[in-house]
Amino acid sequence: MARPVPDDTFGLIAVGLFLIGVVAGLAGCLRSLDHRRAVAVGETRRAERPAIAADLDDVVAHHVTGILVQTQAARLTAADRPGDLAPVLAAIERAATEAPASMRRAAGVLRAGCTARHRTRSRCRRRSPAGRRSRGRRRTGRPP
Repeated sequence: MARPVPDDTFGLIAVGLFLIGVVAGLAGCLRSLDHRRAVAVGETRRAERPAIAADLDDVVAHHVTGILVQTQAARLTAADRPGDLAPVLAAIERAATEAPASMRRAAGVLRAGCTARHRTRSRCRRRSPAGRRSRGRRRTGRPP
């Protein structure tokens, strides 16, 4: 014969199910908030990219204009005073070396917003120290 079930067992089961529902609801709410935050961050980054790209364009234009002016000065100096040409050429070399470094810094700001998931895509690949494109780890978890 079956034993009678105590009266408080059903109450405990009901409380347990209620708590499970509350925890599931909170988890869903937190997940939704996290998704909204991620979407807002992505939209903000997309909105900032044109401004950063414009800054990058300004940096490139500034350095190229500086190199152009220094080259024109070198041409005038070479015609009048060929002995004073070395410092002008050194300044041109310094400006030409600084331009790519400035562009890399600005591009680094653009790449900083990329998540690990985006780095495997062509729009946001990292470069290795040698300058070659590096895809990082494949989705399988094995190195490339």
